[in-house]
Amino acid sequence: MPSKEMLSFLRDEKGISVVFGTLLLILITITAAASLALFVSETQKSMMEREEHISAVENEELRILKLQPSGNSSHWSTLNITLLNLNTADSRIASIALNNNFVFNYLLLTSTGDVEYNSKYPDYPVIYNSKVRPRIKATSSLTLSVPFEYIVVNTTESFSLGSWSNMTENFTFKLQNHPVLANYPVDCNIEVYNVSNNNSLVLETGNFSIDVEGDDPLMTILAGGRMSNSSSYRVDYSSTFVTFNSLSSISRNEPLQVEVITSLINIFGDTYTPPVPLASVNYETERWMVNGTPYYQDVLVLDASQSFDDDGSIVSYRWAAWTNSTLVYSYNLTGKVARASLINPYDSNVTIDLEVVDDMGMVSRLSERGGIIQLS
Repeated sequence: MPSKEMLSFLRDEKGISVVFGTLLLILITITAAASLALFVSETQKSMMEREEHISAVENEELRILKLQPSGNSSHWSTLNITLLNLNTADSRIASIALNNNFVFNYLLLTSTGDVEYNSKYPDYPVIYNSKVRPRIKATSSLTLSVPFEYIVVNTTESFSLGSWSNMTENFTFKLQNHPVLANYPVDCNIEVYNVSNNNSLVLETGNFSIDVEGDDPLMTILAGGRMSNSSSYRVDYSSTFVTFNSLSSISRNEPLQVEVITSLINIFGDTYTPPVPLASVNYETERWMVNGTPYYQDVLVLDASQSFDDDGSIVSYRWAAWTNSTLVYSYNLTGKVARASLINPYDSNVTIDLEVVDDMGMVSRLSERGGIIQLS
């Protein structure tokens, strides 16, 4: 039984209010301390993440190892860019710019130099862009391929309608190789041909429809059309990817400004100028002995020693030569100084061209700069 003092305390409302007030103050203090601790923890976490991001941005380091432009005798049509990741962390490419023009779609080359294809749908090359970003593994390299024209992928698949038992009703089946399966755009060009009827084109209106809204692309053959279950058919797909919004052709002797933008918004690149080919031709007399008898022969000596490269060094010299418009050397005579022993030095109509390649893969020819050598 409570004591008189306890009963007196319990009847004292003022005392009870003090107790509850004290407990409430303690609860508020604990809650505030917990909230403060949570705030400090979140702040520390945010600061750590920010520091990690700053460190990742500062430590990311890509280097363009080599450029491999290709094209015709006057202009480039494709540029392969080999990148090296010098960091110990992987990097992802967000975008590429060439001569201040952003590349919307491009390809990746494997270690064998072939275009990378989709592992599940091998008819389709992987198209890289701002959404599908290639990853450069740490301390590794990869090569990106940028065509200056559109990337056009043409694929096909065959089917028959033998299981279409009732041609008075629509017949629906799954397409096995539609571009949408390889994450290609659905607005590809589609044409259907009747293989059994000399590959004649089947008009779309009133014959078939294609639905790609679901998980699988479906083709519906419409009843009453010209397609029947007694014929075999082929469907051809054509997918077109724009590489540049607007890019005029780039001549072989024009500088290339290349920029690679990563997911961390770092920009790596530079402007690369082609080497300058310079050549001279000398006549030299060679002497050799046969059974004690001296023989002499005059030979053309082609000298490219004065050629230079402003942003690197020249690594390859290749000569071409024509006699009376007949090709004698097709850029297969090599060397900074080369002997053109197959050419008669006294011929009245000799044409000589020189091609030089620098350490970044930039190429230039005498003929592109109006400096071709003509001996008459």
